[in-house]
Amino acid sequence: MWHDDLASRIHSAAWDRVATLFGTRLPRTDVTARLAALTALARSHWDFRLGGERSDLGNDLWFDSRSAAIVVDAAAELDMVHSTRAAADRYDGVIVPGGAGHAPLRRLTYALEQRIECAWIAMLGSDRMVTDEERVRSDLYAPAARTEFDLMSAAVEVSSGRSSSEDVMLAAGYEHAPGTTARLRRYHGDPGPVSSAPVWCLSAPAPAGRTRAATEHTFELLSAVASQVLHPFSRLLVVTNALYAPYQHMHALRVLTASTGARVDVAGFSAGHFGHEVRLSPVLLLQEMKSYVDSMWRFTLGAGSVELAA
Repeated sequence: MWHDDLASRIHSAAWDRVATLFGTRLPRTDVTARLAALTALARSHWDFRLGGERSDLGNDLWFDSRSAAIVVDAAAELDMVHSTRAAADRYDGVIVPGGAGHAPLRRLTYALEQRIECAWIAMLGSDRMVTDEERVRSDLYAPAARTEFDLMSAAVEVSSGRSSSEDVMLAAGYEHAPGTTARLRRYHGDPGPVSSAPVWCLSAPAPAGRTRAATEHTFELLSAVASQVLHPFSRLLVVTNALYAPYQHMHALRVLTASTGARVDVAGFSAGHFGHEVRLSPVLLLQEMKSYVDSMWRFTLGAGSVELAA
């Protein structure tokens, strides 16, 4: 089923419209060749971070209004722009990726806006240090935060009024940098309405050779922690920004569905959902399209085959 879903994502005509801006014609029939060409295009022309953080993105380069409109319309077709909601009424678990600035609070808030029941909520992040730039946003709810893990904890406490119950050191399940470790902070609650569900804040250590854990590493940590409660009949919901929803969804499918068989849905909120419209520039959209393409490529490698339904 997931191979068919992936083939449908790869065949989206939105990719063709964006590719033409860069003088590229993508294969239309062979899905494996199409993904390979799309990956090459994304890595050659859409990597504006060059190994840095999202805050390091440059300006909009050469994009005129027509080119910008093509990129924005394609992003909307790829479900990267408009809000989406939970597809089911009940989930075994709700997953809230961390992030910078106000992202942990906004993502958790959007999760609480969903009219669903769940057994638990897992907030996933790391001990990445909070930067001076993001404090402009994070100080509004977490003025004492030093790390992303602190931001997640503050988001739980501000949104629910709960205090932490216990901290636990964990085995990460993968090789990580010296001096880093995985940890869990549990907030008590009861399965049922999402607003009262227990919350786990998970901090994934930086893998060996990296400065911080990426989204996929936090999913790997969750898979290890929740291995006893996840199974092929489990249904999970990832809640995040619409801009990042496609690639984070693919990482969740690759890590969590592949290891446990759990079904994973995604709900994302638009840039203007919380009242302050953020301009989605072509550079920003293309960078996250690259993340989406990379995650699809990683999915095919993780599946052990790139032979997908045509």
